[in-house]
Amino acid sequence: MYMDNLCTDERDAEPLQQELELAESELKAALIFARFSSSSYSTGNLQRATDARSKAKAACARAAQRLAAPAMIEVSPDSVKLIWNEVQTALASLPKPKEFTPRVQTAGV
Repeated sequence: MYMDNLCTDERDAEPLQQELELAESELKAALIFARFSSSSYSTGNLQRATDARSKAKAACARAAQRLAAPAMIEVSPDSVKLIWNEVQTALASLPKPKEFTPRVQTAGV
């Protein structure tokens, strides 16, 4: 009887572990996109910066959706929480679209 419960618990834990791994992968991708966005903003490439920012937010949202289940909140390791905080900090440090105004040079007549 004990062995049956142990096997059931292990089978229940497998999908949770897979979801955690997927969420962690999504967060790592979000962090890469956020860093790329920051780099693109600093070089003045607005299109790439906004595209990367959008992808970072989308990956972060997918990870948050995976981590939102009550069972996931209880078992989330510190590594996932650490990456989550790092992504949030990286996204918060990006300039807001209103803050970044492109410089326009007019041609002399």
